[in-house]
Amino acid sequence: MAKKFFILSLFFILILSCSEKQTTTNKNQPDSKSVVKDTNSNKSNGNDTLLPYKTAVTISHTYYTTIFDTTLYFPVLVKFWLTKDMLTCSNPVKRTDDFKPDPDLSDYTNLKSSYSKSGYDRGHNMDAADNKCDIAGMHESFYYSNMCPQTPALNRGQWKDLEEYCRTLAESYDSVLIWCGSIVGDTNNKIGKITVPISCWKILYIKSLDSTNAFILPNSSDLSGTYEDYEIALDSLQNLTHIKFKK
Repeated sequence: MAKKFFILSLFFILILSCSEKQTTTNKNQPDSKSVVKDTNSNKSNGNDTLLPYKTAVTISHTYYTTIFDTTLYFPVLVKFWLTKDMLTCSNPVKRTDDFKPDPDLSDYTNLKSSYSKSGYDRGHNMDAADNKCDIAGMHESFYYSNMCPQTPALNRGQWKDLEEYCRTLAESYDSVLIWCGSIVGDTNNKIGKITVPISCWKILYIKSLDSTNAFILPNSSDLSGTYEDYEIALDSLQNLTHIKFKK
């Protein structure tokens, strides 16, 4: 019952917020074509259609593509393939913890001061541990264009467990296509310049099984249950995010 109430409340909030966001413009918005680093064999945006985000910039890195909103100051969508080869190596690299601006969008992702002493974690979209076999990928996973503010309860709890589940699937079924992002409601909750999302979501597509699972978790300090309790139908998540997901 609590999960249904959360989804219904979120849907109502997003109807209001998206209708307002459609009219938002940003005179300082950079040209997205000028910042796309198109050198990634795993680059994967292209066919995704974002409807409500008029101030979003697409940037491709070695293993992930981020669509970063320059008004919200967090990525509304990050997409990447997670493969068995990316997780199995004889000498895994150590976590670097070198959080830093994305060099392809440095003016908008210089966000250290906003996160500092905010009470929120710098939550990865593509997890650092997904890049443990490649030092370049590890460094890029710490760009602020890959982060959103998450409560410690979410980031260190159900979100972390879901990240580990993704790696288990990749190791078991060779590859998983992952979309993830965050949703902002009608709240004005901010840390510095960053809007704090009300929920974080993730979609997992297992290619060898042709199966898809979607999850949406509240960005709350009093989460209960496991990530499995927050599974949602893909169609429902597409309606909430206004993003059309294509394999």
